[in-house]
Amino acid sequence: MESTRSTFQTSSEARRVIFFDGECNLCNQWVDFLLRLLKRRSKESTHFSFQLASLQGKTAQSIFASAGRLDLIKPPYTSVVLYQRVAGTVSESEFFTESEALLRIFSELEFPWSLLRTFRMIPRFIRDSIYRWIARYRISWFGRRATCRVPTLQEKAYFLD
Repeated sequence: MESTRSTFQTSSEARRVIFFDGECNLCNQWVDFLLRLLKRRSKESTHFSFQLASLQGKTAQSIFASAGRLDLIKPPYTSVVLYQRVAGTVSESEFFTESEALLRIFSELEFPWSLLRTFRMIPRFIRDSIYRWIARYRISWFGRRATCRVPTLQEKAYFLD
């Protein structure tokens, strides 16, 4: 089987990265869900719209430090972060957090998941309040891993670190 690693960029070249709490079980279940969709999509195309990295990893430290946004990756990790490099430099990038990050990600997934983008009609302060409530209790509800997620050999192509 040919590696898909070549279709991805290094962390300094990354265009769109989903950063997640690598120790949170709920976050890892969500990543598993995304991986299933990405693997299905990869059979149709060699281009992937997202790369994955944990908030605890080297890629997060590098990208967030370069953009002056280390505030987004301070423990406790309370949000998924969608990073989109707009132009040529990390400093010209966009960072989306909480419900906005999730809805932007879902909007690019296949049907029926893309329909979740309609929740953007709900004011962000309401969406984010619900997101924060879930984030506050996610560890007590779903648990925490002892260590950060380590991708399997099959998953490595989707991860930056």
